[in-house]
Amino acid sequence: MRPVLPRRSDFTFGTEPRVDPTLRSDGVDNFDVAAFKKILFGMQERLGFEFRVEVFNLFNQQNSLRHEYNVLHNNNGNFGVVTSTDPGTNPRLIQFASKLSF
Repeated sequence: MRPVLPRRSDFTFGTEPRVDPTLRSDGVDNFDVAAFKKILFGMQERLGFEFRVEVFNLFNQQNSLRHEYNVLHNNNGNFGVVTSTDPGTNPRLIQFASKLSF
């Protein structure tokens, strides 16, 4: 649970630093799509079959980890190079499901 901060008066200084490194990063570009088809059959349409397909990260967009700018180290071989992806983002995932109801 997040702590509740006291309300400050308008037009006063707060505690946010002048430079916030968490604000300068790329957003996450994931497009998730789902589609399903339900078919009813039998007497009085009491039986049903449903087919579902879900695609996560449809365009397989790679989300890079926020860049670290190590300018203080001399001869840094990784300067300006993205070396990892953001944790929690996956490559394209496709999921199929079917359901029989009676």
